[in-house]
Amino acid sequence: MKFDKFNHPAQNFSSNELEEKLNEIMIVGKIAWWQFNFDKNQIYYSSQRTELLGYNKTEMPSGFDGLISLIHEADRQILTSTMQDYLAGKITEHNIEYRIKHKDGDYRIFRNIGRLKISSDNERIVSGIVIDITDYKKQKRV
Repeated sequence: MKFDKFNHPAQNFSSNELEEKLNEIMIVGKIAWWQFNFDKNQIYYSSQRTELLGYNKTEMPSGFDGLISLIHEADRQILTSTMQDYLAGKITEHNIEYRIKHKDGDYRIFRNIGRLKISSDNERIVSGIVIDITDYKKQKRV
């Protein structure tokens, strides 16, 4: 079935219904969104991100340094060098993988995809998604 944005039943959904469907898709796909403002050193992420890692909002480490602390020591450089490349103007988007610690102590494998945007206030903001690809990687190994 071809998706036609001008003649599709989704147009009949309310914004709340579309938001519920998007959240369901994100849960099924093990996807979460995030946003990092370099200039304010603020990180925002969807509740799915904390859920993918087994935490609730009060338990999740805060800030960029808190996030880095969860990433496997051997993979931290991947994320930090990506952020440094954004700041140096070397890249405007990324697509990386790393291991990140779940609350249960096991590591999950995340694919992290993002893109830089300059806000109307000239702030450098990287927005993106993470996808838990652990099960896919395990199946691929078998």
